[in-house]
Amino acid sequence: MLESLLGRLPANFIVICAALAFLLPFLVKITNKKLRKITNPTWKKDRP
Repeated sequence: MLESLLGRLPANFIVICAALAFLLPFLVKITNKKLRKITNPTWKKDRP
């Protein structure tokens, strides 16, 4: 069943989905780090 489904999908679609599967969580992680750095109160910020 999986083979018949993959046979119908264009090859580029599979590559795009694979790229998004990596990029989306990575971008969310970066965004969360930046927001945490900006919005944390001073007592919660990391000390150098």
